[in-house]
Amino acid sequence: MLELIKSNSGVLNEYVRGKKQWECTDQDENTISIYCEPEDVEYLLNEQCDFYFTLTVNIKRSFYLEVERVLDVLIIKSGIDTMDLIHSKYNSNKILQEVRNILIYMEEIEIVDSADDEYDPYIDFKKKYKYCNNSISIMNEFVENYNEIIRQAEINLGAFEWKQEYYLNEKLFCKEVITPLLKRMNFLSVKFNHGVGEFGKDYIVSEQTPFGTIRYYGIQVKVGDIDGGVKSKIDEIIYQINDGFEMPFMDLNCNSNCYISSIVIVISGKFTSNAKQKIISKIPKRLGGSVIFIDKQDVENLIQRYWCKENGQNKLITSKNYLHTN
Repeated sequence: MLELIKSNSGVLNEYVRGKKQWECTDQDENTISIYCEPEDVEYLLNEQCDFYFTLTVNIKRSFYLEVERVLDVLIIKSGIDTMDLIHSKYNSNKILQEVRNILIYMEEIEIVDSADDEYDPYIDFKKKYKYCNNSISIMNEFVENYNEIIRQAEINLGAFEWKQEYYLNEKLFCKEVITPLLKRMNFLSVKFNHGVGEFGKDYIVSEQTPFGTIRYYGIQVKVGDIDGGVKSKIDEIIYQINDGFEMPFMDLNCNSNCYISSIVIVISGKFTSNAKQKIISKIPKRLGGSVIFIDKQDVENLIQRYWCKENGQNKLITSKNYLHTN
């Protein structure tokens, strides 16, 4: 359902019924409800109409997205209250407090309003995007961010459970483990760079050195075990290590080409059969000391250090179904 709102319902009715053949229902003097397809949202935004509308998005937790276009800026607003958290096993007030803590450190998201009322707490927030002709994908991205914020809040309150899927699904491993972990490790910046043009760097993170300079790390993520046998992933990793060091990237903060100082190979399994030694032996010797290997056990240690709180409740749970292949 698309709900359009304007102070002059007559003008709105004339516009809606004159432009599209939608099923319309007058809610009150200022509101008209319209049943339409998602692509109609794009039509309305392109028209640059003098009203804003809210789009009901049906996901696991149903909620409203308020979408407004101001020139070339698309503003999306939503909120979280007790009804959104009714199926959570955690106290709504505690989840909302964790959500607030998360949002404070997300520069791109602005807290609009909130209340810590014992019986009806809520928090509203918004995010601005550059408008394009694919606003539906922007809304989907916002929904993903919304779900991730709630999930992070629940993880902060409870246990982190290592899923068997992390051993097989690289996208899931990055989304649910590596990305939120890196954001908790106090880096100056965390950039997800997976896909075409990554040049051996799924992530680029930066930190300030004691000398006041910026140091960059490239992070390459793999799932499963890495062994040193024939037809293993080693050749691919070696190529990506060389590519990662040789190819510059653009740092938007200083608007110049930069190079990484170290590359980190992160896997959801373990390194077996002298895999690390074989990798080091096949790359230039000058790079050997700049390659860091992180396996599942190391990731769990980092999660325990940076992610799980030391309050007696937060434990890291390793799935009993997790399997290694030898």
